Amino acid sequence: MPRLAVLILAAAAVTATGCTLGPDYARPGVETPEKWRVDAAAVNDLADGAWWQQFQDPVLDELVQSALQENLDVRIAA
Repeated sequence: MPRLAVLILAAAAVTATGCTLGPDYARPGVETPEKWRVDAAAVNDLADGAWWQQFQDPVLDELVQSALQENLDVRIAA
């Protein structure tokens, strides 16, 4: 039993030390734009419309149509 306890303790110690970042870690800076590049009205029009049609995929069109027709919970929620 003591050997198993030592192995478990060693595994726990290795696991715990593997998660530390160290004292010299500094979060990297992220450059973000001051404004959104897309107008909010244009985004809302795209999100509210049939956005999947921009892929021009007949299989995707059929899947969405089937989901809209057969998913009664979505129809009730809408």
